[in-house]
Amino acid sequence: ASLRAGEQAGNLPEVLSRYIAYLKMLIGVREKVVKATIYPIFLLGFGLLVTIGLLFFVLPSFAEVYKESRVELPWATQLLIDLTQSATQWLMGLLIIMGLGGIAIYWWKNTPQGQWQIHWLFLHAPILGPLFLKNQVIRLARTLSTILGGGIPLLSALQVTAKSMPNKVFAQALQSVIVHVREGTSLSAAFRKVNFLPRLTLEMVEVGETTGSLEAMLFEVAEFHEGELDFQLSRLMTWIEPMFIILIGVILGGVVIALYLPIFQMAGAV
Repeated sequence: ASLRAGEQAGNLPEVLSRYIAYLKMLIGVREKVVKATIYPIFLLGFGLLVTIGLLFFVLPSFAEVYKESRVELPWATQLLIDLTQSATQWLMGLLIIMGLGGIAIYWWKNTPQGQWQIHWLFLHAPILGPLFLKNQVIRLARTLSTILGGGIPLLSALQVTAKSMPNKVFAQALQSVIVHVREGTSLSAAFRKVNFLPRLTLEMVEVGETTGSLEAMLFEVAEFHEGELDFQLSRLMTWIEPMFIILIGVILGGVVIALYLPIFQMAGAV
């Protein structure tokens, strides 16, 4: 949409340049996330496979030995055995419930209400929510700046931007902004009324309107949030890997300790 607007205004080279810069930023963010998450995901998958193997193939042998020896089991070992036996007995039912739940979620997320609620959860999720918010602010600011730079009127630029927003919450909020602007409200005042953008972004938009440099200020908003997003992603990725390693270590360590705890107790009693 922004490329079409730039072509109509005879400003296609500059629009293309900005659009390419935006795509490069998106690709860089995606590559950084993929590189940082491949190893933790591999660790998590490996850890889950080992845990399942211990619970469903190794634990039954230990449970049989403990049953024959009539040793009093520690609560952790007994709990682990009970949970595994229950999971084995109800495995088919659990799989059916999980399958039906997956189908229901898939259907729900493809409804307009489901999409809106999922996108709202993305924006308000702990830790990751602010990152999703910044990404949408970047897209909004860069798209609107590009279209305004192509000589398109503000109201038309807002309509094109709203259609290009992948997040339904932002798209709906922009529709409300369009209503206010159509009624004669300034862009910054409309943003404040709808109240879905960070305060600093609102202040920068207001400065841009006051100084007559809205397009340039929106571009600065996008640049600023891109820098913040890159920094926060880098910081997040530095602790995701050790967090996964610790989590897997705790799970596997807990299972192994629960398996061998009765043996340690019997050895100590001898």
